[in-house]
Amino acid sequence: MTSERDKARERERYATDPEFRARKLARSRAWAEAHPERKKALNRRRVTGFTQEDVERFRALQEGLCAICKRTLVREKTFPAGECADHCHTTGRPRGLLCGACNIAIGHYEHFQKPSGLTLDPYDLYLSFRDPIDL
Repeated sequence: MTSERDKARERERYATDPEFRARKLARSRAWAEAHPERKKALNRRRVTGFTQEDVERFRALQEGLCAICKRTLVREKTFPAGECADHCHTTGRPRGLLCGACNIAIGHYEHFQKPSGLTLDPYDLYLSFRDPIDL
């Protein structure tokens, strides 16, 4: 196991030695190209908190449908994964899988206040009644 001292030394070398940095970046790129699915899973986990098991559970719970519009989660040109892992930005917990259009819409929707007295739409329902599922 690498000690904290070794990690600090490596960070310092990475910051100050351009050849060392170039070699590390090349190794990292090569690994990412050789393991695209693992790289995607690691990025999803880092950004949304979703593990591959979480994605599989949500796919089963939602029967392959978007949690908001209920359309089938299919690969699209703009969203090649076919699904977007939605998570609460406050708690970081997973909420569900969305199609690309609903993912963009919910991202914008959460940032704007809605006048009171208006009827609930699918986004209100999704956000107000769907607590993150304990997986």
